[in-house]
Amino acid sequence: MPVGARVTHVMCSVRLLVVAGVTAALCAAALAAATPASAGDWTSVIPPLKGELRDVVFADAQHGWAVGGDWTILATVNGGTTWITQYADPWTGGHAAGFRGVDFVSATTGWAAGNDLTVMVTRDGGGRWVRQPLHEGYASLDLEDIDFVDAQHGWAVGAEGTIYSTSDGGGLWNVQSVPPVAAVRLRGVSFVDDLHGWVVGRHGVIVATADGGASWTLQLPAISAGPDFTAVTFADQLYGWAVGSGGAIWATTDGGAHWNRQASGTTARLRAVDFVDRDHGCAVGPIDHYLVTGDGGATWIRKSTGVTSSYASFLGLDLLTETRAWGCGYDSLFKLGYDTTKPVTRALNNVSVKKGKRATFRYRVTDAAATCLVKLTVKKGSKVVKRLTIKAAKTNRVRTVSFTCRLAKGAYAWRVSATDPSGNKSASSSSRKLTVK
Repeated sequence: MPVGARVTHVMCSVRLLVVAGVTAALCAAALAAATPASAGDWTSVIPPLKGELRDVVFADAQHGWAVGGDWTILATVNGGTTWITQYADPWTGGHAAGFRGVDFVSATTGWAAGNDLTVMVTRDGGGRWVRQPLHEGYASLDLEDIDFVDAQHGWAVGAEGTIYSTSDGGGLWNVQSVPPVAAVRLRGVSFVDDLHGWVVGRHGVIVATADGGASWTLQLPAISAGPDFTAVTFADQLYGWAVGSGGAIWATTDGGAHWNRQASGTTARLRAVDFVDRDHGCAVGPIDHYLVTGDGGATWIRKSTGVTSSYASFLGLDLLTETRAWGCGYDSLFKLGYDTTKPVTRALNNVSVKKGKRATFRYRVTDAAATCLVKLTVKKGSKVVKRLTIKAAKTNRVRTVSFTCRLAKGAYAWRVSATDPSGNKSASSSSRKLTVK
């Protein structure tokens, strides 16, 4: 979800407060090379204001926002090291009044949506938030999610089959019509461009558009016994995923012409899902575990979050890369994959081998992560003559790697270096001798 601009005064007087003085992490433990890797479990980050946080988004590695009850908007400009409150006084009306969705298209431009058909926009990174009036509608209706594909084109969805769209950054919002059977509470929206989008909701409803919402088509038949979908994400026009009650994960590889249920390994309600490409994704819900995949959902791996809380679940998720993510819930923000400790490598043996025979190298990588990307390099003087890459080498134990040595006879040096799943590189590579006879 994104952001906009222009000040209006509606319902009751809204005091926009920005707390200045800011100077300035989710997904997975390593599953070989197949799944996203992380440096460990989730870590709780206590926000400046407590309450229910329902959605989180980062525009880039440094600039992020989280929104929730009591019209709370939190922001960071330093990758989550510190958070400040960008906060508008609540107006009366609406149950558990507040924001439910947020989206940004840049570090300056974004939108937040919530109860009572509320949409607010900023065009200066949150220094000023302005309410945007929606085109007609009942003030009591709640918006659940919002998605922008650029600074002009966006959609907001909510109760009773509500879909609003804008093509001018929110200056004007128009109602879009869904099939009668889809007139349920719509909870998630995902567009990949200004034409192709999907919306999900209760009773297994999935509707799609290929014309920006001028027309919506029911893709997955709505049934009373169907899963209550809570979120949807698409990597491109073909590959998408929807999650919801009972551990439901449904996926498509053809733009929604066919949807198939994937085995999630959980029966808990999943509340958010995000993918960074067709393969690497994450789904969250209950506070004690989360799901990751590195093969588009053909295999979902259940992992322990390591988080304890008196509340039951994560509510929002933004997967920034294969290895880093932010989540939100009750009274907390959560980060994963934000390890900053560099791996330590050691080459353990001098190697002597006859040409044409196998040379075996022993090494050790010490790191907080369970696995690292390890590179072994053989040099003759300053020239690299051989490289080996181990994509998911286990850490904190002695490991070996070997190859058939066809190098010319002589003296060489071999080195080992490592990069952990959070992107930290070993400070210096450790080297030993290789003698080819």
